[in-house]
Amino acid sequence: MKFKIPFDDKLFLEQTKLTIPFIYANQYKKIKELRLSVSILFGIGIIIQITGSDVSTLFFFLGILLFFVLYSKIENYKELKTNYIRSIKELLFYTPNTFGIFEFNEDRLLLSTDHLCSWYYWSDFSEFKIVKSSLLLFEKECSYNILVISKCELNTGEFERIINFVQKKIN
Repeated sequence: MKFKIPFDDKLFLEQTKLTIPFIYANQYKKIKELRLSVSILFGIGIIIQITGSDVSTLFFFLGILLFFVLYSKIENYKELKTNYIRSIKELLFYTPNTFGIFEFNEDRLLLSTDHLCSWYYWSDFSEFKIVKSSLLLFEKECSYNILVISKCELNTGEFERIINFVQKKIN
């Protein structure tokens, strides 16, 4: 199967936003763990306060300290995302309109544009996901390199054929 897809910078930006949680997965995981820790510390503090002990002050104090650490991590995560999107927008400013060709072969995926040609063996991918009508292909070696094909770039039948084909190759 071979598909010639015109480059759309607005769609590329949306696809990039879809991949950000996967690219910065470690930072997001740390934020989730800190949220849970803060909630547990405040919960234990409330329970101890209800029982009438002054030890609850220690849990509240630790919870407040971790809350500030959590706030700092959330702000850093937001800044990472903003800077990443900003750099993509700057890159798009200098990118001429072109076409991308996705060729799905039995042994590999061939991706070519006016400026590059690369191929990926199916064994190079660790997994795939479908997020918001987009197919995301995750490389094993480079977790930040995610290939994206959106349903709006193809007709529905072609998109379903690609998904069925990829399911057979990557599972």
